[in-house]
Amino acid sequence: MEIEKIRQLTELAAASPFAEFIYQDEGGSLTLRREAGENAAEAHTPVALAAAEPEAAPVGNGSPAAAAPVVNQNPSPAADTLAAEDVITSPLVGVFYTAPSEGADPFVTLGSRVRKGQVLGIIETMKLMNELEAEEDAEITGVLVENEQVVEYGQPLFRIRKL
Repeated sequence: MEIEKIRQLTELAAASPFAEFIYQDEGGSLTLRREAGENAAEAHTPVALAAAEPEAAPVGNGSPAAAAPVVNQNPSPAADTLAAEDVITSPLVGVFYTAPSEGADPFVTLGSRVRKGQVLGIIETMKLMNELEAEEDAEITGVLVENEQVVEYGQPLFRIRKL
């Protein structure tokens, strides 16, 4: 991924209201996270930039391609404490719904305590409504998506604290 592309993406992320911005293409992926309390005008923290791993394609001299190392640029303390098990990600591509119907109360909100099997939201994929359920007892510490937002596979939806 070129430096100019990274600069453009960081400007877009800084201007957005989102706490986390993830960009992926064939040249790599970039994840930007904003610390709690930062606003769009403040600086953002690039957490990781990793090149996409080719599937053992020969490189120049015929040797298999090696995975590029992950480069941490100004890692934040929050990035160190945010493990994969502390985030609920989207299992599908589709439209995320926070409530069972228009005008209804959301399934969960910031600070909600959820039980294993409790519905957290709905992801509509190809006209099918798929319920997203909690895999364990937890407290919702961050809601990373909005109602009717299109989500990607693996996109973080909620931050949680295990109970």
